[in-house]
Amino acid sequence: MEDSNRALRILLKGEKFVNMEDEFNVRMGEIELEHSDWFEKNENFHSSSELDTLGNHWVLYDDGSRLMFSFMPESNLPAVIRNKCQNAFSDTYK
Repeated sequence: MEDSNRALRILLKGEKFVNMEDEFNVRMGEIELEHSDWFEKNENFHSSSELDTLGNHWVLYDDGSRLMFSFMPESNLPAVIRNKCQNAFSDTYK
C-alpha cells in the first residue's frame, strides 16, 4: 500500500518534491521524538483525549508561487522547537 501511495504522490507531485516531502517528515519526526517529554505534558488543543503531536502545530501550504510553512495560531510550541521546525523546512525546501 505504501509503495502505491508513494507512486501516486510521485505521479501527482514529481519525484524530487516527494523526496523532499519525505525528508521533511522524517526531520519533523526526529524533532518530535527529541522533545517527546514536552508533547507528553502539553495539552492537545485538537482533542483532549489524545496525546499532543508536532503535527498539530504546523501547516504547509502553497501560496500560489511557493511552498510556505507556518505554525497554527493556537500553537504554544516553545521557541527551541519552533526554530528546529523552521530550520528543517528551510534546509529541506531550499
